[in-house]
Amino acid sequence: MDDKRITELIKQLSVPDVEQRRLAAELLGRSHHYRALIPLQNALLDPDAQVRYRAAKGLVWIAGISKGIKLIAHTDPEVRQGAIWAVDELRRGEESQALIQALVQAMDDPDGGTRAAATYVLGHLGGTQALEPLLKALDDDHRLTRMNAVDALGKLGDGRAVPVLIEHLADQEAPRYLISEALGKLGDARALPVLKKLLGDEDTFVQEAAVNSLIALEGPDTALDLLASEVENIRTTAALWLTQQPEEVLYSQVPRILALLQQPPADLDLPLIRILAQARNPQGLPRLVNFLRHPRVELRRATLHALQRLAQPQAMLPVLLATKDHDPEVRVLALRVLESLETIRQLGHP
Repeated sequence: MDDKRITELIKQLSVPDVEQRRLAAELLGRSHHYRALIPLQNALLDPDAQVRYRAAKGLVWIAGISKGIKLIAHTDPEVRQGAIWAVDELRRGEESQALIQALVQAMDDPDGGTRAAATYVLGHLGGTQALEPLLKALDDDHRLTRMNAVDALGKLGDGRAVPVLIEHLADQEAPRYLISEALGKLGDARALPVLKKLLGDEDTFVQEAAVNSLIALEGPDTALDLLASEVENIRTTAALWLTQQPEEVLYSQVPRILALLQQPPADLDLPLIRILAQARNPQGLPRLVNFLRHPRVELRRATLHALQRLAQPQAMLPVLLATKDHDPEVRVLALRVLESLETIRQLGHP
């Protein structure tokens, strides 16, 4: 950004239009220009909270972590929050004991937004030093602070948090679905009985988080077990996890998937197509081909995409029949897939 533009933005920090001042503070911070330092410092006294917040972020972006540490102790909560979030953006390789201490102190701030910001950033920076402050934050009266503490403990990876998190699951005011997620991230087998019990929880978000955490702890076999659950939310969550796995995870599981889903419930039709496509195992071909006759057009389209990914020339005849489908999009897609399969056949690829 050239000097002329910097001069214009500095002037805009003093105009009556608050939106212009906010934008000027943001752009001056992102300019990383030394001339912005004093104007941004003055903008910390602006009557608008957003201007002060953005000015604080800009100062830290330009002056660095040391400035952030000073501003975390500022008298204005908007300035403190801006400094904390800017420090998070600059944290790569610049952590220091002074910064961690400043964040720990900010977790006792009277302002809930400041505590929430400090909790979030400390989860990235604090290492083992962050454990006790984060555990304490689980009982904070500010909901976002509690949520950020749970998330941070999951990322921290310290097994000492496991029993405390399990204890907080009994609190209906706690962010229980985040606790369920965190227990999966921590990778501690002590959480398994609790997570299995949460499969019966009335809160569907908690239930979904428990499914994903159980799979994280036990692997694909558990995903397949849950795929056969009588509870729709559990099996669809497990199916979604499977659709996101790479070929090397799914390929050998195809026989078991097909055995489990001889007659899948309707909610698993589309996930099954996607799982078989991801696996790229020819054993899934007969099951996929059957979906070309399904009454739901979106399933027929998904099947054609899956057959193209599977790249098996023996699918050419059913795809040829699909070129006569009553849906025009299916017909166009079938022609494209047929051309792709013909190319593969001519090249002699399997």
